[in-house]
Amino acid sequence: MQKIISLLALLWVFPAQALVLAVQITPADGFVTVGQEVGMVLTVTNDSNDPRPGLTIITTNDIDGLSFPMEVAPCVLGVAQLNPPTSPISYILSWDLFDLAPNETRLCETKFRIRTIPNGAIPIRFRNGGTPLATVSFRAKPFMTVPSMTPLGIGFLAALFLFTAIKMGNSCEK
Repeated sequence: MQKIISLLALLWVFPAQALVLAVQITPADGFVTVGQEVGMVLTVTNDSNDPRPGLTIITTNDIDGLSFPMEVAPCVLGVAQLNPPTSPISYILSWDLFDLAPNETRLCETKFRIRTIPNGAIPIRFRNGGTPLATVSFRAKPFMTVPSMTPLGIGFLAALFLFTAIKMGNSCEK
């Protein structure tokens, strides 16, 4: 009897997760540059036998660096600025899916433009109520400069070394 009560208490404290959220970003690798158009597709699945009325997915952090959403389909998107705002372009988002029937999946597509990449990344965390669901991040493309030299530059450098060697040879003879 004690084991059954403990098991029921465990199930009550840790209820089964019935909501599944997958977030797909474009570009898929998350590396972006300022001015680039990016997208997010939220795939929300009610993985239970019970309906989910009044379902809302919310970002848990302010989104600093993305433009105002350009396209939203087919979910209703709410935008709010934090008080006080962390920057003039920071805000949080909420996707209202209204009612989600048992085992129903809905896609919510949103597009943005990258305005700035503070600290090299724009992390976006999602939750439903107090339950964390997913995290994605847009990151600055790494700068990689590879030194290269044209054949003319290599010839000039060789001539400079040869001239220096001749000059040094002449100065040693004196």
